[in-house]
Amino acid sequence: MESPKKRILFSAEAANALLPQISPLMLRIQTLVGSLDDHRRTAADRLKRSRTNGHKPEPAGEDPLIEISKLTADIESLGCVIADLPEGVVAFPAERDGTHGRYEWKVGEPRVSEFKPR
Repeated sequence: MESPKKRILFSAEAANALLPQISPLMLRIQTLVGSLDDHRRTAADRLKRSRTNGHKPEPAGEDPLIEISKLTADIESLGCVIADLPEGVVAFPAERDGTHGRYEWKVGEPRVSEFKPR
C-alpha cells in the first residue's frame, strides 16, 4: 500500500526559490503542448497512408504526452500543483494566519503572486 503524500505548504520565499528549477520544466511543457496538434496530424497521416498501401503505420515519433506526463510529475513531486497547463500556471499551496490558500506563478513572471486565500 502506498503511503499518503505529505502536503507541503510554501512561503512566498520558498516558492520563489523553486522557480529556477520549475521554469525550464514548464517552458518545455508549453513547447510540447504546442506540438500536440502536429504530432496528432502526423500520426493520422501515417495511419491513413498505411491503410492504403498495406503496410504497418510508421511511428509518428515519441508521443509528447509521455514527456509532458513525466515533467508534470517532476513538478508535482516538489509539492506544487499545475493549475493551468496551457497557460503555464503553477500553484504553491500555502497557509497564512490560519487561512489556506496558495501562491501562483505563471511562466515568464519573475516571482509568485500575492497569497490567494481559498
